[in-house]
Amino acid sequence: MVLSATWRGGIYYEYGWLVPPAAILFTFWSWPQQAIVAARTRRGAEWGTWLGWACFLVLLVVVRLIETVDATWRLPLVSHALLVAGASWWLMARAFGAAAATRMLPILVFALTAVPWPSAIEGPLIGGLTTFVATA
Repeated sequence: MVLSATWRGGIYYEYGWLVPPAAILFTFWSWPQQAIVAARTRRGAEWGTWLGWACFLVLLVVVRLIETVDATWRLPLVSHALLVAGASWWLMARAFGAAAATRMLPILVFALTAVPWPSAIEGPLIGGLTTFVATA
C-alpha cells in the first residue's frame, strides 16, 4: 500500500489507518435500504461502458507506475484516489441509481481526507484551520 509510508511518517496523516474502517462503517450506517431492494436490472453491455473501463484501467496503470517510481510525489496519490472514488461512485450510481450514490458522496469525500493533497492546497488549508482553531 503506497499510503502506508505517509500514514506512518506524515505529521498530518497519522489518522489514515482509521479512515478505511470508518468509511466502511459509515457506509453500512447510511446505505439506503430501499436502494438494495430497488436495484435496477442490469442492462446489456454497451461499447461506451467498455471503452470507459478500458480508459480507467489504462489511467490507473499509468498512475500506479508513477507511484512506484516516487511514493512521496503527491500528485499521483491524489490522482489515484480521485480515479478510484470516481469509479466507485459511478458503479454505485449504475447499480443502485444516482440518488443512492449521491447519498454516499460525503463518505467518499471523507475517504479522500486520508490522501496527502498537493502542498499548494494543503499548506494554506492547514494554516487557515490552525488560525481558526487558535482564534476559537
